[in-house]
Amino acid sequence: QEAEQGQVKHAELTKELQSAAACLEQEKAQAASLREEHQAAMASHASQYGPLPPDRPFSIPPFCLTSIFLAARPFLAATVSDRVVRRFSRAQHLPVFCVPGAALMMHAKWRPVLIEKRVCPARLSRSEESKAEVAALESKVAELEAEVARLKEEIARLQGLLEAEAEARREEQETAEREREADRAAAEAEAAAQQKARETQAAEAAAALAEVNEAKAALAAQLQHADAEKAELQQQMEDRGGQLAGELAAEREQSAAAAAAAQEQVAALEEQSAAAAAALELQVAKLEEQSAAAAAALELQVAKLEEQREWVQAEREAERQQTDERVAKLEADVAAEKVQCFSRWPPRSMREPHGNPPITLVSKRHREPRPSWPVRACQLYLYSEFLFLWAKNMCVYHRTLSEGERLFSAAKASSAVQPRRRLARQEDLQGQSQAAGEEAAKLHAAEVEEFRQQVELLEKQQVEQASTNEQLTAANAQLVQEAEAAEELRKSNEEERERLSQEVQRLSEEGSSGAEARQELEAGKAQIEGELSSAKEELTSVQGKLDLAQTDLEQQRVQLEEQRRTLEEKEAEGSALSEQQQKRLDELQGQRDELQQQLQQHQEQSLSANELQDQRSKEHEARVAELEAQAKEAEERHQAELEGQIQTAAQEIEALRSEMEGVASASETARMHLQEDLDEAEAATEELKVINEELQEQKEALQAIASSNETEAKAAKSELESRNDVMHQALADVHEKKSSIEKQALKLLALE
Repeated sequence: QEAEQGQVKHAELTKELQSAAACLEQEKAQAASLREEHQAAMASHASQYGPLPPDRPFSIPPFCLTSIFLAARPFLAATVSDRVVRRFSRAQHLPVFCVPGAALMMHAKWRPVLIEKRVCPARLSRSEESKAEVAALESKVAELEAEVARLKEEIARLQGLLEAEAEARREEQETAEREREADRAAAEAEAAAQQKARETQAAEAAAALAEVNEAKAALAAQLQHADAEKAELQQQMEDRGGQLAGELAAEREQSAAAAAAAQEQVAALEEQSAAAAAALELQVAKLEEQSAAAAAALELQVAKLEEQREWVQAEREAERQQTDERVAKLEADVAAEKVQCFSRWPPRSMREPHGNPPITLVSKRHREPRPSWPVRACQLYLYSEFLFLWAKNMCVYHRTLSEGERLFSAAKASSAVQPRRRLARQEDLQGQSQAAGEEAAKLHAAEVEEFRQQVELLEKQQVEQASTNEQLTAANAQLVQEAEAAEELRKSNEEERERLSQEVQRLSEEGSSGAEARQELEAGKAQIEGELSSAKEELTSVQGKLDLAQTDLEQQRVQLEEQRRTLEEKEAEGSALSEQQQKRLDELQGQRDELQQQLQQHQEQSLSANELQDQRSKEHEARVAELEAQAKEAEERHQAELEGQIQTAAQEIEALRSEMEGVASASETARMHLQEDLDEAEAATEELKVINEELQEQKEALQAIASSNETEAKAAKSELESRNDVMHQALADVHEKKSSIEKQALKLLALE
């Protein structure tokens, strides 16, 4: 909506600009028509009265005679003719009505000229109208600039809203990520609960097996204490065995069904979690696409607004330029009209005829009356005033001449003190150059020492990195050994399993009564095989982690080797730079020595020049002045050269210092990069330590599983042996009872 409002406002502004352009065109047409009317009026005036004279500026030259003439214009008006006054006014670039004064102004001949000198009111009204139009245009331009500023503020506000919206979207994404992490944690907790449920089911199955074992023990007791016949005992044993086998099969089926159901639940939960994750990913992708589309749309809107703003600015610049051109043109037209209005010449009827004046035989004495005695008195007064002013000017001239001679003598006296000042200045410059050289040498030594310390610190860090690499390789070797030990343990577990399977086969061959035990052993064997397969998978995962850690360590070792090479190259470059800087310092030292020698020579030359000046000053003062000027010029030139050389030396020292700063910054960046690499290596060592701890825990878990498997195998073996002993004892008891029954039967037969 804001963008649409901005577009509507932009359309309104374009309409206003178009209307303003139309108004400007109309005003331009009106100005052209006014200019044509003015040209037509001027042409008609020129055809009627002749061409206008060229413009002459109003200026009063600063001469005494002019001021006297202007002061005496009321008296001259009565004595000098009009032609003389006009010629003098033309020669002095003065308007005609400024020279003769009140008498000439009141003359009837010049009254129409003065009337015509006035400005035409119609033209004044036109110029005022053009000024009003210019002011209106300027106000319109100011309004347009204010509108542009308001549009800029609107664009800034839109940009702030866009940034706020982007921030809100970023917060929504963060909340979605937090919810996703919470869902993942809930799924993990649910999986842990299912694992606990499976463990409880396994415990219940173990309890059922214990009950079965108790039932078997009760059966064995019943077999021991049975007094029935062999057939009945065998039938009972078979019935009980079948019943127990059925119960065991049912319980195993139930446990298998429960395990299958649990697996199905786990698979369903995994499918649900995968579907939920896929849905979440789809939602995230949709949200990202929507955000990208919205961002692209906003960027397009911003680009469109920028283009519109640039277009509006360009249009406003063009309009401002056009208005400036029109204003300048109107001002030029107004100035031309003013000049043409104020530079009017009297009409042809009132002008003097062109060419030479008519020759008359009447003399000036007869044509112009002699001035009366008041006029003569005024003339004498003016002449005396002129003489007084001339005497005053001559006094001022003599005073300035004496002041100049005094200044010249003072400068000549101070020129003798100049060599001592020059020597002091040279000594100051020499001391400054020496101090600058010593300071540059100290700075160079400090920078070299700092660079050497940084190099030593980098070497120490490299040694520490090498020791950490050795520790990491030792830890990797230890992990490999532990993995080999786990592999050997797995092999020993497999051998033990083979031995147990052989033992089970041997026990199963001893009699049909060991079928249940064989089934139990097969179940235990399957459980042990599953645990061993899981242990093998864990070992393979651990081996993969070890391989990844080894590859990471190899990559880090390669990166550290490359960093070490780059550091060696930088050290070589730094040593080369230090050698170059030392050479440059030696060259600067040589240049400083040469400059000192030149200074000494110059001092000797200046002393000899001073002696020559003292000797020749007695003979020829003019020659001494020339020599002093030459010596001063040579000294200034040489001083400028020395200052230039000192400045170049200072610039070179600054350049060397900047180079050293660049080298120091490069070494600092290298040290920072190396510190970052060290931090990464420390992080990698921490990760390897964590992996080592995980492997240690897995090793302990495998050892615990192996020990539990061994104890379970031993317990199963002892239980089988005890059951076999019980079965053998029961069979022996049955045989004894059978033999006793047969003996009793024989006795009964014998008695019968």
